[in-house]
Amino acid sequence: MVVISGFRSDATAEQIARKASRGTGNSGAYQLMVDLEESGCSAMFFNWNGTSAGQFASQKGAGAEGIVRSIRRANIQPGFEQLVLVGHSWGGHTLLDVADLLKRDPTIDVDLAIGLDASSFSRGERMESLPTNIAKLINYFSDNAFTWGEWPDELRVRNISLADPANGFVVDGKPDYASKLSWEAHNAAEWDANVHAAIKKLVLDLATAAETTNHRMHGSGGGRRSLESKSTPATP
Repeated sequence: MVVISGFRSDATAEQIARKASRGTGNSGAYQLMVDLEESGCSAMFFNWNGTSAGQFASQKGAGAEGIVRSIRRANIQPGFEQLVLVGHSWGGHTLLDVADLLKRDPTIDVDLAIGLDASSFSRGERMESLPTNIAKLINYFSDNAFTWGEWPDELRVRNISLADPANGFVVDGKPDYASKLSWEAHNAAEWDANVHAAIKKLVLDLATAAETTNHRMHGSGGGRRSLESKSTPATP
């Protein structure tokens, strides 16, 4: 799985060393990646410009192309059976670019894409059509004017409003996901523990479904866990 962070959301040295307490540091996306690794998922983290964790300020990013090269290297390793892409803010825009590049021969399918208050603001227009190699996109969106908002008229997209109290992400009016212009709410989505829990469940449910399919196809001894508990190097 690949987690792509948004604008100015690189991990701190403490986060990378796994010494930061929950809710601290600079990158909620990195915290999400760590949570998923600890649940048994093989994961990579990138900034929106393609740099690895802790490298945003010191390296020129290779963009979506660099992320794709890392995915293709991981794809030939044993145990690589599913691909999940998660992108917050500008990371969502990069997610689409990555998926589009993965359509090139040999095509790598994206089993699940997750946009977390994704945004293409100042980066050009969001793609009109979802790349054909994405099986499903879960689009968590706020009402902020600078984010994607709801993605209409696409059968492979499930839109989930962060602002709708029925979805359980707003507690006592906070965060103000219904605001039309709130950087605070946009940033809160990256750290939201309830959103993280929902994403974690989506990813683990996908792995369980694949594991069940393998079991049926190969018998009790032939199936492999789809998301392994090792971390794949994230070097563009």
